[in-house]
Amino acid sequence: MDAVAKVLGDLGFAPVSVDRDSGLVEAEHNATLVPKWRQLLRGALKSYTSIFPAKADHERVAAIVTVRAGDDGGATIVRTRFDGTVWDSNGDSRTKTLLQPELYDDFFSKVSKALSPAADKDGAPK
Repeated sequence: MDAVAKVLGDLGFAPVSVDRDSGLVEAEHNATLVPKWRQLLRGALKSYTSIFPAKADHERVAAIVTVRAGDDGGATIVRTRFDGTVWDSNGDSRTKTLLQPELYDDFFSKVSKALSPAADKDGAPK
């Protein structure tokens, strides 16, 4: 579980929480999609007129990962889901499960390296 938490941290997710009893690792990554000055200008202009449509201004990606030992005891089973939430300038949000294969491929390749029995403490193969 610590290896999964480290991989999420390396991918820019913070904070990362680990619940060892349930085998659950949760993390999030927040990003501002527009500069702060633009948000303030848009808010000031919207207070005078309502002709401006809502625009996306903040995004949060949540990672939900389960980790458990395999049936044979030698394997570790890792399952994950990435959910993305986008807030617009009106404060409305839209959440959906992210389905980009490269996101999952990158995560699982790094987890595989971290869990590899041939890796030393630095994560480099011996």
